[in-house]
Amino acid sequence: MKPDKIDHRILEEKALPAMKSLRNRLKQSVALVVLDKATGNGVTVAKEEHTSGVAVRFEVNFQFPAHVAAPTKAILAAMPLPESIEIIDRIDFRKYTDNSITDRAAFLQELDGIRESGYAVDRGEYLLGVHCVAAAITNAASYPVGAIVTSSFSSLLPEEDFAQVAKQVLKAAGGISSALSGKSRGTDSYAKIIIEQAVAYFGQNTDVNLDIRKYAEDRNIKYSWFRTKFSELMHVSPKQYHLDLKMEKAKQLLSETDLPIKEISLSLGYNNQNNFSNMFRKRTGLFPSKYRAENLPA
Repeated sequence: MKPDKIDHRILEEKALPAMKSLRNRLKQSVALVVLDKATGNGVTVAKEEHTSGVAVRFEVNFQFPAHVAAPTKAILAAMPLPESIEIIDRIDFRKYTDNSITDRAAFLQELDGIRESGYAVDRGEYLLGVHCVAAAITNAASYPVGAIVTSSFSSLLPEEDFAQVAKQVLKAAGGISSALSGKSRGTDSYAKIIIEQAVAYFGQNTDVNLDIRKYAEDRNIKYSWFRTKFSELMHVSPKQYHLDLKMEKAKQLLSETDLPIKEISLSLGYNNQNNFSNMFRKRTGLFPSKYRAENLPA
């Protein structure tokens, strides 16, 4: 199953308790939203409305453009960048209100801010006078499968209250994410599976210079978490581990074959033989030619 695939009924089941609690604490309407990648629109799949007094109303199955809504911004910001860019490039940055973001560059800057803060807002960008605060919901692979959003009229949810409300929204989103994964992201059993997969992949790819951050992000794993867990379990950083594998492969080729050193360096992903030789000497104390001379069979 792809990391973004989830039965919306399961998502709703896991989300409803947190949604009700958030609605009661904030006394504002709350909704569960997913991103339809085919259309690039957000879709409301569940709601918990605040029914006393004046409140914003949500409509289940209602679709809205991604660039003017807090929940879709939160989802896009939590996606791997190449995937989010593919969707963003299809957005028609239509102006709905004077607060709508109508420029791709400005929207990308908005997403950068969301990644920093962890939450997204709508400052009356779709409906003037309506404010929203949202946070992404992620599965066990840290991939965004939806977002929880609270919404109210700007007089009841002014911008100066966004950060305080966001604390509650983030707490709710975190609870739903934990319920979906069924286990903590930091558990040893989960980490061991991820690191075992990485070790196998690294061993099969000593012929390239791996971008470790890209390796993690391509698998919808947070790089900082991956680097920390790898270091804890392997007692070396993922970058150094992969480099160690390359150097061990180099030793084998130098001592067991008569391949030219230039060819060996190319086979290990080094386009510059000098870079390979200097790295080999740094790791072993010997230049490749010296190592070969001392380790060839008699």
